[in-house]
Amino acid sequence: MPEIHVYSMSTGVYEEAGKCLPLSYAMVDTPHGKAFFAESCGRIVYMSLTDDLDTALNDFKRRWYLSKPSLREDHCQRMVDKIFDSEDPFSCARILLMGTEFQVSVWEALTHIEEGTISTYKNIAEHIGHPEAVRAVANAIGDNPIAYLVPCHRVVRTDGSLGGYRWGLESKRQFLTLEGIDLSQLKAA
Repeated sequence: MPEIHVYSMSTGVYEEAGKCLPLSYAMVDTPHGKAFFAESCGRIVYMSLTDDLDTALNDFKRRWYLSKPSLREDHCQRMVDKIFDSEDPFSCARILLMGTEFQVSVWEALTHIEEGTISTYKNIAEHIGHPEAVRAVANAIGDNPIAYLVPCHRVVRTDGSLGGYRWGLESKRQFLTLEGIDLSQLKAA
């Protein structure tokens, strides 16, 4: 499986250079419904599956608080169309993750879960070298800033239940079903 192109930035680096970082944002249409989308220099920095512009914009600005984003509807929609018109949106997307070292390690680990497979919060904790940090991993996954393309929907609880999903369990079920996961094998699916 081709890997998604992931770039990362620590919160410390962002605090040094964030005022110079160009950001564009817009509400866009995706195959999965409306989304608030933001990018910097061709790299996705935020995507929330929502039609609630105010809530998404507030969360985006909270995360990228030093930057002055520009509304660029056509530009953002063209980027999203190019990604989702691709045969493999996961391999053609370029992503910039910004967070603590721990968060970024969790989010990067998510990008290595192959399409059509699932993992657990415990497996992710073990993968990043923090086997006792299952709850912290779950919190980082719940704060994933890039819906679908950083595939947190592929993570379930160790007991086989779906767990949570920031953009709603129905969306998580739909994504897993689209990827060929038999939900009847999961607890309370």
